[in-house]
Amino acid sequence: MNLFLEIIKVILSLSFVIFLLVLVLRLGEGKLKTIQNKKYVKILDKTSLSKESSIVVTKMGEKAYVLSVTPNNISILKELSNEELLNIENTKLDKEKSNSENYDKLIKIFKDKLKIKGR
Repeated sequence: MNLFLEIIKVILSLSFVIFLLVLVLRLGEGKLKTIQNKKYVKILDKTSLSKESSIVVTKMGEKAYVLSVTPNNISILKELSNEELLNIENTKLDKEKSNSENYDKLIKIFKDKLKIKGR
C-alpha cells in the first residue's frame, strides 16, 4: 500500500512539473518573439547536415539568404526573392500557430485532469 501511494505521489509531482514547464514555455514565448523581432539579423530556419555543418536561412534587414555554415567558413548559397521570403515567414507563422494551439490543448487536458483528481 505504501509503494502504491509513493507511485501516485511521483506521478502527480511529475505531472505538475510538466505542467509548469509547458506554462513557462508558453508565457516565455511572447517575450522571446519580442526580443527576436528587434534584431536586424534573424535566423528563420536552421537544418543540421552533420555534427559541424548546417544550412541556415537568415534575414538581414529586407534581404534573405540561404547560408552554408561550417566551423571554418560561412558561404552564401542563394539570395532569396521577396516571394520566397514571404513564403518561408508565412510557413513559420503557421507552424507557430499550430504549436500554440497544441499547447493550449495540452494545458486544457492538464486542467481537466487536475479538476477530476481534485474532486
